[in-house]
Amino acid sequence: MKAKLYKLSAYFPALRRFLIASLFLYTIYSFIVKGILQFIFNRILIFAGVTGLSKETILTVIKDPIALFFLILFLVLVAFFLTGEFAVLTLAVTDQWHRDSLKILLKKFPQKVKQLLSWQFIIVIFYLCLMIPLGNLGFNSLLLSHLKIPDFIGEELAKTQTGSLLYGGLMVVIAYLNIRPITFLPILGLTDSSPLKAFQISWRESTFKKLLKRTARLVLLTTLSFVITIILVIGITIIFANLDSKNDNLPLATLFYSLIAFLYTLFLLSTKFFFIIEATRQLDLPKELQTRTHTKMSKKGRFALVSFILFLGVLWVASNALDIYLVKKNPDEIVIAHRGNVKAGVENSIEAMQAAKKAGAAYSEMDVVMTKDKRFVVIHDNNLKRLAGVDNTVSNMTLKELQKLTLHQGKFTSHIASLEEFLAAAKAVKQPIFIELKPYGHEPKDYVERFLKVLKEQNATKDNKVMSLDLDVIQKVEKLAPEISTGYVIPIHMGPLPNYAVDFYAVEEFSYNTLFALTAEQQKKDVYVWTINDETLMDKMLIGPANGIITDELGIFKEASQDMKADTSYLQRALRLFNSRQ
Repeated sequence: MKAKLYKLSAYFPALRRFLIASLFLYTIYSFIVKGILQFIFNRILIFAGVTGLSKETILTVIKDPIALFFLILFLVLVAFFLTGEFAVLTLAVTDQWHRDSLKILLKKFPQKVKQLLSWQFIIVIFYLCLMIPLGNLGFNSLLLSHLKIPDFIGEELAKTQTGSLLYGGLMVVIAYLNIRPITFLPILGLTDSSPLKAFQISWRESTFKKLLKRTARLVLLTTLSFVITIILVIGITIIFANLDSKNDNLPLATLFYSLIAFLYTLFLLSTKFFFIIEATRQLDLPKELQTRTHTKMSKKGRFALVSFILFLGVLWVASNALDIYLVKKNPDEIVIAHRGNVKAGVENSIEAMQAAKKAGAAYSEMDVVMTKDKRFVVIHDNNLKRLAGVDNTVSNMTLKELQKLTLHQGKFTSHIASLEEFLAAAKAVKQPIFIELKPYGHEPKDYVERFLKVLKEQNATKDNKVMSLDLDVIQKVEKLAPEISTGYVIPIHMGPLPNYAVDFYAVEEFSYNTLFALTAEQQKKDVYVWTINDETLMDKMLIGPANGIITDELGIFKEASQDMKADTSYLQRALRLFNSRQ
C-alpha cells in the first residue's frame, strides 16, 4: 500500500498526530535516551582514562579496546535512535500511530540492532553527519539539535573567493545528498531493509523530476510557515506592548516569551513535518502496518494526555519566568579584537592593532609564526599566498625577505611586522595583546625559549597573554615562565574538561556550553570564546558566564553591550533571552 498525502485537508490531522508523536519522543529522548547515551559516553572516557573527547584524546580512545568498543556501541545506538525517531514520526504522519504499530516497531528492535552492528551502521552515521549542517531546515533530529558545523570553518574559508565558492558548493552538495534519498530513514525504520538496501531503494526512487518537485514543495511550504510565524510574532508583540506600556511586568513578559518561543518551536517542527511528508509520498508500507485503526482514545487516555501536556507546559512557563528574572549582563566580560580591528587594517598588522585600541578593545589578538632564520613575525598563515600573493611559506623565508613583501586585504595594505616591532607599537598605544603561538612543524627544540627571550627583552610578560593550539608548547611556556598568563586554544571538545596546566581557555563557540563553563569555573580559570561575529551569539555571551569574547566585529559588540545595559525591563529581557537562545 502506498502512503499518499496530496490533499491539503489531509495535512491537518497528520500534523496533529505528528505534534503528539513529537511530544512523546521529546519526553522519551530527553529523560531516557540521552541518559543512556551519556552513560555510554562516560564509559568511553573512563576506560580510555581521559576526562574529555578532543583532538588530543581521540587517539587514546581508539587505541584502548574497551573504550573503542563503547565508542562503536555509542555510534550504533545513535544510529538506532535516529532511525527509530523518524520511524515513529512516519507512522504518525501516515495515520499508523497506534498501539499495534508501535509494538511492531519494538519487535523489530533485535533485527535493527543486528543490522547496525555490522559495517553498515557507517551509512547511517554518514547520513547523520549530512543532516547536521541543515539542522534548522527540516532535517533536524532530537539527537542533533545542538550540533552544527563550527562557525570558524566557514569564516576562515570565506576569507578567500575560492574558499567561499568551495564552502557554498559543499552546502549545495550536502543539501542534494539529503533530499535525494529522502525516504532512507523511513524505509530503514519501518521495513526489514538493511541500511545499504534502504539507501539504494531511496536513491533509485528519487528521479530528477521528483527531486525538483520535492524541493519546490519544501521551499514553498517552509516559506509559507515562516511568513505565518512572522505575522503572528508581530501581532503578539504589538498586543503585549499595548498591554504593558512600561514593559516591566514579569508575568506578562513570561507569557510573551513563552508564546514567542512556542511559535518558533512550532515553525521548526513544521519544517520537520514537511520533510516527513515528502519522505512518505509513495512510500511502500510493510503489510503488517497497512491496517489502519481508528479506535478512539478513551476518556481516561485523553485526560492523561491533556494532564501530561499541561504539566509540561506549567513547568516550561515557570522555567521561562525564572530565566527572564535572572537575565543580566555579565559586568566583567571583555572584548578581544580578533587579529586586530580588521575593519580598519590588514589582519595582524600594526595598523589593525592600533585601530582596535581606538575602538575600545580590551586586548588585540595576534598570531606569531617562526621564520627560516628563527625570528618571530606576526601573521596567521604559514603560506603567504592569501595575503601577500606569494606562493611561499614563512618558514622558508628570512625576516628581511618577509619584510619586503606587501600585504593586501580588501582596501588595506601593510607589511609583516616582527614580534619585537609589534610589541613595541602595542606598548606605545598601551594596547594589551593576546599572543597566539602557531607552530607549523618547522620549529627548533628551543622554540619556546627563543619566544620567551623576546618577550622578556621587550618587557612584555606582565600585561599580555600567551596562548596556543599546541598543548605541549603552551604548557612549556607556563612551566618556564609562570608569571605569564597562558591559555590553551580549544577548537573542538566534548565532555568534561581536563584540568590543563594553563591559566585560561580560548574555546571555539561550537564547544562552549554550560558544562565547559562550570568546569572552568571549578578550575578557577577564565574562558574566552571565539570567534563571535554574530549579534545573536554576542547576546548569548553577554548573558552568560564567559570572561570575554574574541571577535572581528567590535562595532557590533559595542552596540550589543550598550543595548544590553539599556534593556532593563522584563519584556526587553524576554526578547534578549529569546534571541540569545536561537
